[in-house]
Amino acid sequence: MLILKNEFMKIKIVALFLFLLPLVLNGQTINDAKDAYNKGAKTFSTDKDSTLIYWEQGLSICKTLGTPGDSLRMKIEMYIPGIYYDLAYASYREKKFDEALKKLDKAMQVAEQYKDEKNIQKVNKLLPTANFGMGNNFFRKNDLDNATKYYEIAVQLDPKLEKAWYNMAQAYLKMGNAEKMAAAMDKTFELAKAENDTVTIKNASKQCRDFYYKQGLSAASKNENATALTNLNKALSYDIKFVDAYYIMATIYNKQSKSSEAIEVINNALKYEASRAGTTRLYFQLGYAYAASKQTAEACSAFKKVVDSKDKDLAPKAADIIKKNLNNCADIK
Repeated sequence: MLILKNEFMKIKIVALFLFLLPLVLNGQTINDAKDAYNKGAKTFSTDKDSTLIYWEQGLSICKTLGTPGDSLRMKIEMYIPGIYYDLAYASYREKKFDEALKKLDKAMQVAEQYKDEKNIQKVNKLLPTANFGMGNNFFRKNDLDNATKYYEIAVQLDPKLEKAWYNMAQAYLKMGNAEKMAAAMDKTFELAKAENDTVTIKNASKQCRDFYYKQGLSAASKNENATALTNLNKALSYDIKFVDAYYIMATIYNKQSKSSEAIEVINNALKYEASRAGTTRLYFQLGYAYAASKQTAEACSAFKKVVDSKDKDLAPKAADIIKKNLNNCADIK
């Protein structure tokens, strides 16, 4: 019986030795872990970088201690993912987006390591706007390739991020990439209409209108009339009252001897043009189209309006056409 008791004591001593061995070898105790935790707690509200350093130290000690450190280890692990997120958010708030993205990546790794769903969701929520901010930084530097790269990431993470679609469209517009610009703008319009965002709709419409108008002008200057008309019609799809597009279309149709098409677009333009200078150039093209289609009375009426405008360039031309081509409109009562 005495022998059994002695053996039992030996087992207890060996177990205690094995329990204390990591502490002896490492030279650190649970008090060291608590000290690190307390130091971190003091800096928590003012310096989370320092808190993280202290608590990572405490966590390391707790893991070395094993069972004696489990309680404190679990307590620290509750806070660690949140600190990583807070540090990332602080960089984001200061618009240090490159730094924020790196910290968000680390915050996600830590949150996933500790299966912290709350912080995983917080990181996922911040990532789209952080990438959007990164894209804006590159856009301001006119680094459009990188700008679009980060805008694309932003909308992949959050397809409803309207401002990222809109800015992406601006970048592609500056790059002259009509196809990708149009795709981004289409998504912008879809989201803006859903949110009744009239400001974005107005601004995006004007930008699309102007883009396609310039494309149309460029094509017209090269006598690429089919391409010009396609782009000018696209411009009008964004602004039905855009008189400049109607005017260029009329000049193209008159050059092509398509009088009826020219007359139609000019009459549409006249619904929206009120200025004397604007109507004068339209009536000149209208008179030209009517004359070409042998509608003399209508041609005379249009050209006389041009003469009456006293436009220093077009009025003399209209008077000359009336005199030479329309017999001074003598046959018109």
